[in-house]
Amino acid sequence: MPKRQATALALSLMCLAPAIASADCPLGAEADRLGGCWEPVSFDTEIDDLWAAISFDAETALIISGYGDTQSHILDTQTLAMTTVASFPGRITRAPVATRLSDGRILLVGNDISAVYDRGSNSWQSPQPVEGARQLLVFPDGATELVSRREYHNWFVQEFNEADGSWNQLGEPLDSTQSFDFETVVPLSDGDILLLGGYEMDSYSVAWRFDQDSNSWSEAAHLPEVRVDNEWLRTASGDVLVFGGNYRSFECFGDEECDGEIVDDGAHDSVWRYLTESGVWEDAAPLAVSDKELSTAALSDGRVLVWGDHVQVFDPTLNAWQLLRQDVALGTFPVPSGSGLLILRDVPGESFSVTRWTPGGETT
Repeated sequence: MPKRQATALALSLMCLAPAIASADCPLGAEADRLGGCWEPVSFDTEIDDLWAAISFDAETALIISGYGDTQSHILDTQTLAMTTVASFPGRITRAPVATRLSDGRILLVGNDISAVYDRGSNSWQSPQPVEGARQLLVFPDGATELVSRREYHNWFVQEFNEADGSWNQLGEPLDSTQSFDFETVVPLSDGDILLLGGYEMDSYSVAWRFDQDSNSWSEAAHLPEVRVDNEWLRTASGDVLVFGGNYRSFECFGDEECDGEIVDDGAHDSVWRYLTESGVWEDAAPLAVSDKELSTAALSDGRVLVWGDHVQVFDPTLNAWQLLRQDVALGTFPVPSGSGLLILRDVPGESFSVTRWTPGGETT
């Protein structure tokens, strides 16, 4: 199978309009350092256990919610009006993965089944079995691939057939003798797939690469240091930046067996560049401020918004990071809203909260 140019990355990576500096924000909103406005938005509809938010376009998104009794809704990202639609044909009890297909339908994989939502007919295609789903990758020729694992150490890639909703495994699985739990799944610009992670907290720097030409795995150059809770983005040159995160280890005492207490050394500002063609790592410009457990959203001018405990933006032309806001509590479900962005946050025991980001201080 020929290598493909990977374009659609993950739920959180979407093209948005660039921010234009302005301080004209509505009452109750906060301006960031580039003049964008961050506004908490009230939301009346009760939605518990927010699982996924996938945009159809800049005005509507599909919302998946509900523990066990899974509900589907269409959200108007301008008015925040919510319409209940056909429910996902199965129970979801852990975080699913989802993406928009080339024809506009939504593919969702959760609890070992996959199904496709067609907005035109307001229906879900009959669910198909799928095992251990971790990440969906979409390629420009319309192909969709799923990276999955069995029993914590057996990783494999499957290709999705849009016509009948079935899955076809590509090559042999990566069957390691160690219990790998990869933190990060990266679609490379040459069509390969990079897994970053490890096993047993102290070794989260391991990397493996799946070659689309040979449908086979090989060990890749390891991360320079151990990291978890990090994030990545792909540059215009096709290379990959891996950034932020923290380091965790088990604290053990004397000759006693490790008691399992986890030591967390806090967030890091480190950034490394993975050179796709040569397969080596090099240092890159650090984050503006250390952060972990990150989400991303791509801007149409090539910059990328990144947020965890803080909000910062990466400018690839300057190869630099700029801090926009500090000490924020945003969510992990970004969807486009006109020229800006809605960020949805699941609040345990309550309905989800919404923050609207408007570039350049535009109001809605």
